[in-house]
Amino acid sequence: VGRGDPLEAAYLLAAQHGLDAAAAYEAVSATARAAMGLPEVRVEAGSPAELLAVRGDDLPGALSLAYSRIVVHRGRVVARTGAVREYRAHGDRAPGGGAVRDASARGTAGVLGLPRQGRTGPGGEL
Repeated sequence: VGRGDPLEAAYLLAAQHGLDAAAAYEAVSATARAAMGLPEVRVEAGSPAELLAVRGDDLPGALSLAYSRIVVHRGRVVARTGAVREYRAHGDRAPGGGAVRDASARGTAGVLGLPRQGRTGPGGEL
């Protein structure tokens, strides 16, 4: 599904196919590891650190905001991914003179209550 990104797949399972966020994440994490014959990951002393750190206040937020992440494999950071987003103020003009359209939260993510991707300003607006 998607571009081979398990978190993107989980987001699509939740946003487009009606799974709740926990079931979607389980499908791409523990269930996928079990299908590949990999051991269960545990966060405890003596276990190798296998972690994925993403932004988000809760699981739906983490799936929605997973474009920035840090991957830890066997206790070492093996990947960092980030994204830069640029926003124009309302009423700004796009190159060529056209008006910039407001990116509203009326898409699928907004309907499902998933957070919009991007950073918010001091008042919570994008």
